Order: sequence, then C-alpha cells, then structure tokens
Amino acid sequence: MDNIVSDDDNNQMLPPKINKMSANTKVEAWVMNNNLASSQRTPSSQSGNKSSSQCSQPSDLVKTIDELNQQLSRAKTRTSRDSDETNSPPKRATARKYIPAGGQGKEESQPRVGWEDYVETLEKNSKEMNSGDSETRCFVLSNVSDELKLRYSEIVERLGGTLLNTSQCFQLETTHLIMESPLRSEKLLCSLASGKWILTPRYLEESNEKGVFLPEQEYEFGNPFSVNKMPRLDGQLVQYAQAAYRWRLKRGGAFINMRATLYVSEKRVDSLRRLIQAGGGHVLNEKDALKGTHCFWEDTKADMPISLESFAQAGVYVLPPVYLADYLRQDPPPSPELCLIGHYKALYDNAQR
Repeated sequence: MDNIVSDDDNNQMLPPKINKMSANTKVEAWVMNNNLASSQRTPSSQSGNKSSSQCSQPSDLVKTIDELNQQLSRAKTRTSRDSDETNSPPKRATARKYIPAGGQGKEESQPRVGWEDYVETLEKNSKEMNSGDSETRCFVLSNVSDELKLRYSEIVERLGGTLLNTSQCFQLETTHLIMESPLRSEKLLCSLASGKWILTPRYLEESNEKGVFLPEQEYEFGNPFSVNKMPRLDGQLVQYAQAAYRWRLKRGGAFINMRATLYVSEKRVDSLRRLIQAGGGHVLNEKDALKGTHCFWEDTKADMPISLESFAQAGVYVLPPVYLADYLRQDPPPSPELCLIGHYKALYDNAQR
C-alpha cells in the first residue's frame, strides 16, 4: 500500500516556526514538505526495497532539507522586518503655516511673525503657564474709561483676581496689562521688559461670560493664535504688539545685564528707573557711573558731571533714553554702538581702537 501523507499529517509535520508564519509562507513550506514526502514514496510492488531506495538517495534528501532551511531563514527575516516596521513609532509630520513677515500694501491689524510651526507652537502654548494656575492674577488697566474701570474691577474681583490701583506707575506685582491698543506708556514698556501678559479687554468680557479666567493666548497682542480677536493696528502699534508676545515668551529680563546711570530731567528719573528695574537691570549711583555698562543722557536737559572722555575710556554706552523703548520694540533689538549720542560716538570709537 502506498505511503500516502494526508493534509492533517502535513500540518503535524510542519515545524512549529512554520505555523507562526503568514499563509503564503505556510503554503510554500507545505509544498516543499510534500515534495520531500513524495520523494520518499515507493510503489507497493517495490515495498520490499523501500528502505534501500530511500537510503540510496541521501544527497537529494540533504539538498531538499537545505532548501527548506533556507526558505525558513528567508521567511524569518521577512517576519522580523515586518515586525520592526509595525512596531516602530510613526514619523511626526510637521505642519507649517506661513504668516507673511512683510510685504507691500496696507499693514494688517494682526502682527505677523514670519514662519510659524503650528505643531510646535501649539505644543509650546499648551505647556505655557497660565498665570492663575500658581499665583493670583494681578491686573492693571491702561487707556480705559472710568466706566469700564468700574465694570472690569467687578469682573476681576468676582473671578478671583486683583485689580491693582495704579495711575501711571508700574507695579512689579502686575501679571496682566489690559489695554485697547498697545500705546507706548510706562505701563506698556515695563510690562514688555518684564514679560507680562498684555491683553485686550475682550479677555475680561469673555472670561466673565464663562465664569472663569480663560487661557490668555487668544487675547494676547502679537500671539499667532489671537488673530480673530485683535483690533486693527498699524505703524509702531504692530511692532509693540509683536513685542508683547516676544518678550512674554522670553519671560522678560530685557535689561538683565544692564548697569546704568541716569542723567535726565527730574520728572523722568523715576519712570526710567522703574523701566530698567522691571527688565532686571540696575540703576547705579553717580559715584559708580564708570563701573556701569550704560549711561542715559538727555544732553539738552541735564548736565553731565563726568567727562565724556572718561565714559569712552571706560567703554560705557552713552545713549538717549529713547533707546530703551526702541530696544523693546524692535526685533532684533538695535545695537547700542549704533545708537550712541552723536557727538559721543567719535570719542567712543577712538577709545575702543
């Protein structure tokens, strides 16, 4: 009787590794295994010589086994590669949206900040600290009518914040400045220098509707996510709006390395001191003037008790006070060497050669 191998027998004869393969690979292995079984069969008339017939072809058997092993090896390699591709994390696709950084025609009301990676920006904004998460929100109002001041005071108090009672002076406790547009003032400049939130009044109105302080990003001047909630701006207002977002991301510290002396009119001394200190800088006494880095001088309104030659030899920048506002507004900030007071520049250049 012929030595017939059934389908069930073939499944049992397949090595365990083959059973873990794909369907196509199992079929290939089954065919090779079936061929091996067929090569071992002999007609019933020659059953007496069966053993000698099988043993007379050892090279064919070895060759068939080698082919089967090679097939298994290739299948194992394909399986391993497929597994690696399946388990590897997908590559992150970067979404980018272009916001023109310049161009002709009328300026847009929303500040434009060039190329923005929206995936990275979204992740970054999601991680930014909403100030109320760890501290009390302390609000300051600027260029707001008395009627609105009363309304906003009630909203802030109801939502758990504090409205600081200020007139023109900046207070370091400030966390949020609310204003209709970023007009240059001590409050705005100090808020820029110290990296405070600078928001439109709409932030308080919509927070009041929700009964809770909302995330600030969509109401922040210059923030790419606030495009639909911004008033129309032009000229330097656009630059100040951009600066609000830029310095807030830097957490302030605009003047962190500045050690300055002030030779200005009496009415400006205190406001300039507060501005420099808000940005992390220091204002020096006159006796330490030559140890400083900057000197701000209103040459037509204040006397200079120290010779300009001495400042030049000490490498001190002698600048007009407007440099502080320009430094906060412009991106990149202007170099002090390019903004020196006119008749001091030659002295400084000669001393530094």
